[in-house]
Order: sequence, then structure tokens, then C-alpha cells
Amino acid sequence: MANICKQAGCDPKITSNYFGGTYGLMAYGSYYKISHDSTMGNLIQTEKSTKNTQINDNGNFVNLEDYHLQKNSKRKMILFSEIMQQSPLDILPGDIILFDHSGKNGPDHIQIVYKWIEAERILVFIDGNGGSFALESSGNKGIAIDSTKRNSDNTLLIDKFNKLSTLIGQQIVYPGPGAGRVGIGYHILKPENQISYDQTNGEHARVWAIIRPSEIDFEKREYKNL
Repeated sequence: MANICKQAGCDPKITSNYFGGTYGLMAYGSYYKISHDSTMGNLIQTEKSTKNTQINDNGNFVNLEDYHLQKNSKRKMILFSEIMQQSPLDILPGDIILFDHSGKNGPDHIQIVYKWIEAERILVFIDGNGGSFALESSGNKGIAIDSTKRNSDNTLLIDKFNKLSTLIGQQIVYPGPGAGRVGIGYHILKPENQISYDQTNGEHARVWAIIRPSEIDFEKREYKNL
């Protein structure tokens, strides 16, 4: 994730501080107002930032969140609770997905939005180190899919395979379970397909949050207290 964002032009100081894992991205997207207690499974949310990050504004260091707000370029974070309301969502390609599929109700995987289809509430993602499908052109070898195999989100694997190929207009393969490849897949942001730990006490599948960077994060700036 950090390398992808650096290649896109994001300030290396931002990527090195925040993009190494889900906890860093929670702090990044919320300006240090949101975190997660992995032991108890609780969302931790404060009204005020727990860290006063500052940016150099023409020689004066000012509060980063206030500066982003002033420039109409504030970072955006959509939490699971908003996703479950089933209202229209502002999601764009390149937004960052925090995905929760193991442990107690906290994000443990990072993905990037490829496409958002509001009418079907389908969120197509690119996965840098997961067990998703792969483009046929990637060179990955596919295996036959068991027509009865179900995913953790209450869908059939074969149904997702067929649907995804249509959605992106490209041939895909299923290399089999396991991580370690660049893949592509999709989430369905409907209650019946967003499964939390509380429902299974084990493997599950839900989009915990979606984060959009500020355009200012793609400028080379001077910061304090990142």
C-alpha cells in the first residue's frame, strides 16, 4: 500500500508514518480520532484528536485538520456503521479499504477501491496480498472452483467469479486459497453480506472503513508531530 501511494505521488513522509498497517491508517483517516481495541473488540472514537499534527503554512505551523478543512481538502473516512445504513456512499477509485476478516471486529487487511457500483452496492477492489481472484493476464494459474464453496460473506465463490469477470470486462482466474498475490475481487455492501465477528466467533467478512486521502497529502510539505 505504501509503495502504491508513493508511486501515485503521495508524500513519502505520509506513507512511511501511516501506511504500514491498519492502525496507522485509522489514525491517518480520522486525524487521530479513531482506533480499535483488538483485545475487547471495541471501536475507540474521540471527539478531539489525540495528537496535534501540524503543517507548515507559509512559515507558520498550523493544525493539519484545520488546514485541510480550510483548503476544502479534508480526508474522508466512512465507517462500518455508515455503510450499514444503506444510504448512498461517496466512494471513488483509489480510496483505501480497511477490511475485517479475522479477530475481534477490527480491520486486519488493506485494499484499494477499483470501482464502486452504487446501484448494486458492489465495491470492486485491488488486493495486494490476499486470496482473491487474479487477472488471467497476470500469469497466475487458475484451478477449478467447487460450485458449492461459500465465502465468508454468504456468497458462492463461483457466483462471484462469474460476476466479477462481467463487472471488469476481463478474464480472471482463481489461483486457489491463500495469500501472497496481487488480486482483484469485490465486496457487497449490504447487511446480509457484511458479516462481523459477533455473528460467527471466527472467520468473517466486512468493510470496516473506507478512507480518502487529502489532495494536500500528495504535495511535498513540512510537518510536525506526524
